[in-house]
Amino acid sequence: MKRNGKMNSTMSVQQIERGLSQRTKDKFQYGMAGFLIVTAVILAFISFIITLTVGAGVIAWGGLCMGTALTLIGGGMYFHNQLVTFETNTNKKMQEVTAQVDREISRMNEHPSRYSKDKPVKEEENYFNQEEIKEE
Repeated sequence: MKRNGKMNSTMSVQQIERGLSQRTKDKFQYGMAGFLIVTAVILAFISFIITLTVGAGVIAWGGLCMGTALTLIGGGMYFHNQLVTFETNTNKKMQEVTAQVDREISRMNEHPSRYSKDKPVKEEENYFNQEEIKEE
């Protein structure tokens, strides 16, 4: 990255995050979770091979790695599913609003005199309230 004609070798965290796609971030997160699980298993095997027992510290480290890895995987999946649900609900709502607008436009096209700019608008008329707009 160049700044004032000089090459800057350090990048801020925000610049790095902006450059990564969500898919890349998910791969990195799942890779880190897998790495934690593998290190816990390797440490347990090494401890068993050296001492023929697995000490409390190794078991604690294994539990910590497993808990962190499963939290990374479960949290990522949960938030991904919540995002998909949010997008689905938003798309449905936008389709409903679009259909509502289309109905209103077709209603205006069917009865142009009712919505004419030349016609004075009565104060009690509310074009956005469906109860007051009755089909003729």
